[in-house]
Amino acid sequence: MARRPTSSPPRTDQRNPVEYEDSATFVRAVVDLYGKDVESDRHNAEPARQDIQFVIGDQWDPSVRSLRKRLKKPVLTVNRLPAFVAQYVGAALQSATTIKVIPARGGKRLVAEIRQGLIRAITREQHAKNATQKAMTNAYICGIGNFAICLKDAKNDVFLRDIVFETIEDPLGVIWDRASTEPTGADANHCVVPEYMTREDFDRTYPEAKGDAGWPEDEYNDTLMTSHGWDGTDSVRVAKFWQMKEEPVTLGLEAGTGDVIDLTDIPEQDWAGLVVPDKDGQPMIRDTVRRYAECHVLPVPAFWRGHTGWTFRACPFSELRAGRFKRRLFGIAGGLCATPKTHSACITFGARS
Repeated sequence: MARRPTSSPPRTDQRNPVEYEDSATFVRAVVDLYGKDVESDRHNAEPARQDIQFVIGDQWDPSVRSLRKRLKKPVLTVNRLPAFVAQYVGAALQSATTIKVIPARGGKRLVAEIRQGLIRAITREQHAKNATQKAMTNAYICGIGNFAICLKDAKNDVFLRDIVFETIEDPLGVIWDRASTEPTGADANHCVVPEYMTREDFDRTYPEAKGDAGWPEDEYNDTLMTSHGWDGTDSVRVAKFWQMKEEPVTLGLEAGTGDVIDLTDIPEQDWAGLVVPDKDGQPMIRDTVRRYAECHVLPVPAFWRGHTGWTFRACPFSELRAGRFKRRLFGIAGGLCATPKTHSACITFGARS
């Protein structure tokens, strides 16, 4: 049976996922990726932290503040930036948009309306509003914000899972693939999301995570893990490593509806009645790949747990960027910092007399 060719020009954006060979090799590769991603974005992360501190009121140079305090001179701060942030966020909320689903390629209008209703029901939940507003506020302040879209087990309902938005408070709480160029992070091949769990919750959730199994022996010790914030007395830092992988599939054009259907698990002898024939009378099929998201949980001590089956076209996180110039992010705090500094300094110098 003839198949459509899948050859394509050489690609320059091809990136390979981290394959599992053994626990130590896998963890070492993830840690190496994590370090490179953090280092490549350090020129954005450090100014972002400074912008956040500036917006919450820490607007004096540390050396100048220490000198004035030592000389017993006033150090006043008139923080006017929260008003500017609220102004930007309020304007964005007043012009909020909604998603409209339009049928295409033979799709039915009724199906599009049902999907549009589901999308609106998900985005109107309070969790979704909080997640997007927090990401937008962080983007205004320091140039970047993130939120997550995940599946959670439904409670008090007949459905198994719900699609929900999750708030990520820390604007730098998602370590993105350093090769990603899309403003939303849609082209990222992987990302790392560090989270904290209480010691009690961690022990109940991961009872098998005992000892140093899986962590490279020359890198694991209690002092190192504690000093780096991974393992504490009352909390444990857990890293979720998401990466995109591909699996081979066979797709075909369904007869009657024109929809693209998956023929991977259907016997080849049954394709003739399901798939539209081409000009040569052969079923219109194509061997290609399907992307899916794979998650590995790496708590401390280094124990990994993976699961697959989430057919996402990208990592289930979204990135909001306020602006980018030569791969440098900027928020409103960076552009407005001179005015509050001057204002606070003038009031302080006036109070000195």
